[in-house]
Amino acid sequence: MGLFSFIGDCISSAVSAVGSAISAVGRAVVDTAKVLIREAAGYIETIAKAVKEVCLDLDIIEPEDEVEELGAKAMACDKKLEDFDSASEYIEYIKENITLDKAKMDERSDAEKLGHKALGISILAKGMEEKTGVTIPAEFLPEVGRHDIKSDKVLDIISSYKENNNLSDFPDYLRGNLDLKDRINAGKKMEKVVSKMVPEMSETEIDKKIMEMCEKTREDKTGE
Repeated sequence: MGLFSFIGDCISSAVSAVGSAISAVGRAVVDTAKVLIREAAGYIETIAKAVKEVCLDLDIIEPEDEVEELGAKAMACDKKLEDFDSASEYIEYIKENITLDKAKMDERSDAEKLGHKALGISILAKGMEEKTGVTIPAEFLPEVGRHDIKSDKVLDIISSYKENNNLSDFPDYLRGNLDLKDRINAGKKMEKVVSKMVPEMSETEIDKKIMEMCEKTREDKTGE
């Protein structure tokens, strides 16, 4: 089996495994995890690291908590996110009440590990929504990995879209999914966002950076 066939099979198996967890985890979490697996399997470690650091800053988790383990516990849990009043309560319940079999964890396939990590990221993203008051679209998370956006910059980006709760404009702009009017407005916002991400850049450099980000996103999307 060639490398690309192996990767494709791993992604397909991970999507199937995560999809089978809807009854245990809930559709919203599973749908986001599927987007992560399909679009960002190659960036999953970068995304997990950034999301964990954001959640530490927001006091959602503790340093010893692992993203992948959280996803595995969610799949083994008898309750899902919708059964709780808040994402924080759900995360705390999973951490305190679910024990994983170490031998089974050690025997997991690469697809299972990928699925667990994607679920863990998705669950923590719900906690981030709760703490920041901003809806985090599934499509935003792959961009964090694709452009290696560090945790402090992730929070800067989220806060930049808080007023209108339109964080979806960030990935939609990079992907070219907006009509002309919305693209103009989103472009102005993107300039401010990138200026916060890289404050030492000139206006010309900011425009170039945005263009490079758009090209990378679209190249990656074309290659999926």
